[in-house]
Amino acid sequence: MKYLLGSHFWGMDTEESDKDYLEFVLPTKEEMFWGKFRSTQTKDEYGNDINIKDIRLMLKEVKKGSLRMFEMMYAPLADDDCNLILETIRKYLWSNRDKLFKELRIEFMKVIIGESRSRIKLLEKDFNGKELAHLQKLYWLLYITYNYKNPFHIMLTDTNKQTLKKIRLNPDKALFETLKEDFKFGYYIDFGEPLEEKPILEELEKLMIKIVV
Repeated sequence: MKYLLGSHFWGMDTEESDKDYLEFVLPTKEEMFWGKFRSTQTKDEYGNDINIKDIRLMLKEVKKGSLRMFEMMYAPLADDDCNLILETIRKYLWSNRDKLFKELRIEFMKVIIGESRSRIKLLEKDFNGKELAHLQKLYWLLYITYNYKNPFHIMLTDTNKQTLKKIRLNPDKALFETLKEDFKFGYYIDFGEPLEEKPILEELEKLMIKIVV
């Protein structure tokens, strides 16, 4: 179960950009017996990064509201070589991704805030177009989600992708200063408490226990 994420997913890639893949695999019998969870970083023959993860790790990251996990849910498969168990999980996520996003809205916004702080620190040390484009992306994600809309249905348009690519190719320090000010609302606002009842997430957990463990 392999996906192309990162800059290519958001359309801010350039000719020099490596491809960033996330691939989920089933655990081996030995890994299950010893309680080991595979999580490795490797490269393919073209020099592209591939993050290989045990499918059991996915649930933990989804529960946290991981941006990368939601990117995965809205990305097409990069490889059709997907066995029946992984395909069952993929279809459940694809069919319920919007509902799952609503359930994890608060967790997702907190993740975005945390990542924005990290990106701002990186840009203050080394100003560059790639990080600035990612920071703009994060602000859109936060603002749209805060207004109770799904950013993955709004942001993944050719126009928005072109805007992010322009920011990457022509970084503007004035935009960076504006984004730093814009993000301050997210640092102090009360997003509320996470939902106590998450039926879609609970069903995902049951599904994974049933077919993986």
